[in-house]
Amino acid sequence: MKQVLFILLLLPLAAMAQNDNSKKQSDFTGWKMNDCLVYGLKELAKGENGVLKGAAAGRITPNTKVIYIANQSWLKDVPDTVNGIVYKYVDIDSNIKTIAAQVETKEAAVFYVSPFELKTNMSELWIFPIDIKKQKRKYVQEYPGTGYKMSFFFNYDPPTYEFRGTDAVVLE
Repeated sequence: MKQVLFILLLLPLAAMAQNDNSKKQSDFTGWKMNDCLVYGLKELAKGENGVLKGAAAGRITPNTKVIYIANQSWLKDVPDTVNGIVYKYVDIDSNIKTIAAQVETKEAAVFYVSPFELKTNMSELWIFPIDIKKQKRKYVQEYPGTGYKMSFFFNYDPPTYEFRGTDAVVLE
């Protein structure tokens, strides 16, 4: 009987001594997949102060007024303006001369956002910077060799997404 009482007294102490191994990198939690996409776009607009600082380095400056995103069918319910920067979802090739002039003066930056990749409980969103280069008499899009992968963990109870970090991945 003394042993049972002793165990009941020590049980709360044992529960408090457990380490929390699930370290979040931000306070972001989202209910829908689109919340993760919107979070990524908001962090991109923060430039060097956001979690996508690697993607924004040298592209998003205090002079940047527009971020062009290559328009895709999965980009729905996305923001038009974040932190004073306007988002425009366009076909890059059809507007390439205008975009190139703005990128040259650092007034604009260009990115591609992948569809949200669902996996078991870790999901990914990729963001690729796009360079606009002049070759001979015309402009072309070029993707640098580095992509930025945002990882999200899906909790089943309660069903929410948590941001777990960003990795710069060199593509070969």
